Amino acid sequence: MPNFSHREEKKKVYIDIALLALLLALIIIAFTLPLGEYKPYTSSEEGSILPPPSFKLNISNNNLTKRYLELKDQYDKLLEKYIILSREYEALRKECSSYVNNVTRELMYELGRIHKMLLQRTIIDRSFLQPNETTGIVRKIIKEYNLTSRKLGNEIYFYYWILREIKYSKDQPHPLISYEYKVYPRFSLNITLTYINQFVQSPRETLNRGEGDCEDQAILLASMLIEYHRQVGITNRSVFLIELRFKGERDSGHVAVLVKDRVLNITLVLDPAASYCTITFNENNTSMELENWLNYLKKNLMYRTVTLVELHTQDKTYKFYKVKDFIEWMIHY
Repeated sequence: MPNFSHREEKKKVYIDIALLALLLALIIIAFTLPLGEYKPYTSSEEGSILPPPSFKLNISNNNLTKRYLELKDQYDKLLEKYIILSREYEALRKECSSYVNNVTRELMYELGRIHKMLLQRTIIDRSFLQPNETTGIVRKIIKEYNLTSRKLGNEIYFYYWILREIKYSKDQPHPLISYEYKVYPRFSLNITLTYINQFVQSPRETLNRGEGDCEDQAILLASMLIEYHRQVGITNRSVFLIELRFKGERDSGHVAVLVKDRVLNITLVLDPAASYCTITFNENNTSMELENWLNYLKKNLMYRTVTLVELHTQDKTYKFYKVKDFIEWMIHY
């Protein structure tokens, strides 16, 4: 029989020899390669060198970091400019606020002054008697008509001068400004414009315009007579600006001038607008002369009842709510 065990042992030896030879070949190959040599990954199609995937991520991260630093630098610069501009804005805001407040106060003051002035021009009072505004024209009339004497009745020359030189004209509507304003929370100014039909002129304004209504003519005449008495030295006569209020319309009334000689107890009525003046100078004529004048007005002005009488001198104002009380007071003045 053949010897199979010997054949198998021989085969096993050959296998071991082959494995040793293979191992020796691998060792030889390993030692023949340069130490630390790296062969990068190459594309099988193009043969070009490709970076590892993390390389691209590193580049992107570097670019983003660089862009972030650039934007942060720009932001810091803009923030610095913003802080500077904010400070400048706050300074300008305070300056503008102060300016607006000053302008507002000045505007309110001026509007208030104009409003007060216009309101004062709607009310007749003794402040309109300004004889110093008539000094020149009174001196001229005295010289023209030789009125240096103190004769009672010389006052009528001034009455006729008013009739000749001052044209009667009704008051035209004048604007009256009223306002209200708020500062908080936002400034607002509301101006209301209304019109008034009563506007009282000063003696100078009437002289310059050469026209006026009953109160303007009477104020000018009263001022001229006060100045005339001063220039010629008359001390026993009083000049009154008399204002009548009639029952009915709010602005219905009339203004004239009274001259009372306290020594002779004679009253002169001089009313340029109604073309009425005293022509007889009888002693103790006050009651009769005033009643004649009031009846004349009632007939020509067609009023019914006098509701108020005001007498204005340079020093004082007297009010009477009944005509008989007014006449009685004038008799004993």
